[in-house]
Amino acid sequence: MFNHCFSTTNPENRFLSNRLLWITALWCTATLVLVYTRLSSFGFPAHFEVKIQYTSYNPGEQSIDRSPASPQETESYERKEEKPPESPTAELPPTETHDTPESEVKFPSLDTSDSPTIEKNIETKEEETHSEQLLEAVVKSPSLETQDSQTVEQNIERKEEETQLEQLSEAIIESPVLETQDSQPIGQNTEAEPASPFFWNTVSWSELEARAAVTSPSTSCNETQPGELTFMPKSDQSLITWPGPRDGDNTICKFNTIPWSFHLPHMMQSIYGCWSLWEERGGHPVLAGPVDHAGFDKPLKDRFMVGLFQAMVDVFNVTITTVDQLSEAELERAVKPPIWEGDWMWTSFYMRRYVAWKWTEALLRSEQIERKSCNSVVRIGIINREAHYGRSILNAQDIMEQLKRVFGDKVQVNEVYFEDTSFQEQLQWFSSHDIVLTGHGAQETGMPFMPKCGVLLEVFPFNYYIPEYFSALTDSTDVRHYVINNDATHSDPQAATKESSSNPETEGQAKATKLCPATRSTVEYLLTAVRDWDSCCRSLNQR
Repeated sequence: MFNHCFSTTNPENRFLSNRLLWITALWCTATLVLVYTRLSSFGFPAHFEVKIQYTSYNPGEQSIDRSPASPQETESYERKEEKPPESPTAELPPTETHDTPESEVKFPSLDTSDSPTIEKNIETKEEETHSEQLLEAVVKSPSLETQDSQTVEQNIERKEEETQLEQLSEAIIESPVLETQDSQPIGQNTEAEPASPFFWNTVSWSELEARAAVTSPSTSCNETQPGELTFMPKSDQSLITWPGPRDGDNTICKFNTIPWSFHLPHMMQSIYGCWSLWEERGGHPVLAGPVDHAGFDKPLKDRFMVGLFQAMVDVFNVTITTVDQLSEAELERAVKPPIWEGDWMWTSFYMRRYVAWKWTEALLRSEQIERKSCNSVVRIGIINREAHYGRSILNAQDIMEQLKRVFGDKVQVNEVYFEDTSFQEQLQWFSSHDIVLTGHGAQETGMPFMPKCGVLLEVFPFNYYIPEYFSALTDSTDVRHYVINNDATHSDPQAATKESSSNPETEGQAKATKLCPATRSTVEYLLTAVRDWDSCCRSLNQR
């Protein structure tokens, strides 16, 4: 029967036989293509897949290095945006059994249970697919190369800034206040301040500030809102030089007859400079001045100058004479302090700080005046001027009353006029006050006799603003110096001063200005001065 079915003599049987062969051939071809496709995608060993990863087989395509270190790999992944293939077992069709006459044709089995090699290849491919997914995610993510790197750099910079600030803060906290008080003003100091004053731990700074904030306006005059409190820093005195070497046994200092040298502060510009010259050169000190000079050789000599000259003779054995009593050789050896010349161009006064303390201390002792500093009560004084002189503080009484209200029994306040006082009286007053408030004027000349940790607040008319003049004198002492423009509505007092000094009439009007700085602001500025004084005293007591 079998032979009959496949007999070629029967046309019908021949047709069926050919048809069956065609179907079998098509089925075998389809199966072969399917198996080859699956094996080429998933079934090859892992080392073959690596070769494909690093080599391009596209016809006409330029060979590209696709190693993980190559930056072109990132572009390849971003351009293709291919999804990683799913597990190969999910795409395999169910195994079918077919009766085939070509029993000698054998194909690799896709059954993982029958082929341990294919199972291993499939597992290897799954691991590689997972690795490719991770690699693709890393390549597409900008965090490692852009966002994270920027964040890390910002964090590093921020950390470095914080470290520098911490080191700076530690250095400021550990460094004591200098005796010369060259540090920045309290408002600009980054040092952590104590909560309470050094001498009065029963009251806090915040409470004192709150009291000052409720200060009532003055009823004595029309107040003007003053400008900001400006600190005048100390200079480097090593930059100032003296002309010529010592020559002979005498050190002759020649009085400088600059304009207005008959006026007390301008006379003292020469005298204070001579102190440093004598101290530096040694030898016998000689002061030589012009004949019949109103400020030097009577008859208009200031009472302060009369007492000072006598004290220099008694204490330091200074010879005071006139130039007509010197020989030509002595006149050639004489040194004239170069006021407003050379290195002194911007130094209206000049005196070494250690010389200022040494000479003033000796003069005070000769007058039996004791200079005490840093008592438990802060001593505030207002040096006022007669109204007809100008630059008088019209609301001085109101300021003193408010200071007593704010500080209570922790402050002593008084007001003084120096118009008719002697040298000894002025020394006594300056040596017994820690903080001085005054309008710009000659009455400031005795400030080198103030105690250590002293503070000066100098008020100016907005159109007669010359803070550099007496700041050159405070620069030669241990006194901290603040200046105040009386009227903040004029933001450029230097320009206003230049304009007012263009002719004598407007300059005279500016000098005659009466001052009425807002009482509240003045009390707050004086509170800043008290904090400076307290900080300096704290440092001195901790040494």
